[in-house]
Amino acid sequence: RARIADVTLPAARLPSWSPNGQKIAFLTDWLEPEANTNTTKFPALIGRAFTMNADGGNVQPMFRTAGREGTKETPLGCLRTNTCSDSGLDALDILLTNLAWSTDGATLAATVCVRTRWYNNDKSTGDAACHLSTHNVATPNNPLPVVGFTKLIDQATDASWGPNGH
Repeated sequence: RARIADVTLPAARLPSWSPNGQKIAFLTDWLEPEANTNTTKFPALIGRAFTMNADGGNVQPMFRTAGREGTKETPLGCLRTNTCSDSGLDALDILLTNLAWSTDGATLAATVCVRTRWYNNDKSTGDAACHLSTHNVATPNNPLPVVGFTKLIDQATDASWGPNGH
């Protein structure tokens, strides 16, 4: 085991080698908004995808998702019952759970999962709907675009490519 990069990002996870071994794609989870100054709201979790050279250099953002922050109930602690004057709003987390390189290394397929989450998890379901999107590696978008569901299907997890590039 050898450290190849110190990246000033939240924990990098699910590294994936490009087919030619020259690049590594990886994911991070992020809070949105990053700086939450409103105590009545709580941030969503989003996913961000990056690539870097195999030696750890040239870290490049590829794409990110976008979420919707949640709003806490009022008065705080009324546990979202009929005693609340406002029952709040779940955060909408949109996370990346998988990246897969195409056989030619030109495209990354991403599994994008959407779920709702309550700030203290007492009312969260944990249910998620997952879809696929694809992203061109040679021309990453800058600034990072919001991932849309470009390949709408009922549900999908753990994307992979076939030998024929499909």
